[in-house]
Amino acid sequence: MKWLFGDKNKKRGADKNALDQLTLQQLGAAGANLGKPTDVVNYLYVPAEPQAQAAGAELRQAGFTVEVRPAATGSNWLALARIDLVPSPENIRLLRERFEGLAAKFGGEYDGWEAAVTQ
Repeated sequence: MKWLFGDKNKKRGADKNALDQLTLQQLGAAGANLGKPTDVVNYLYVPAEPQAQAAGAELRQAGFTVEVRPAATGSNWLALARIDLVPSPENIRLLRERFEGLAAKFGGEYDGWEAAVTQ
């Protein structure tokens, strides 16, 4: 299975919606059927485990599968949230709004998404 990354390597100040659109274009160019559900992974970093667990609980209630663990680097915690959905521009916009809202609520950062290339 091939994976394409969302805005994990984003430039500061870049238009996040434009980056989302570019990622969708890259998925299509890689052969993804953007009309089919695929595994979409989201990266939410927060300062401490209690915030990560609280964010994870909210996401689980919304249908996500969530793994909470220490971030690979630094002192933050990661709430890694997966969901199968059609990667339409509207769905990706809604994901970004949800995760940016959680980042604001818990004092963290939404570091974007990646998706499998589903044919």
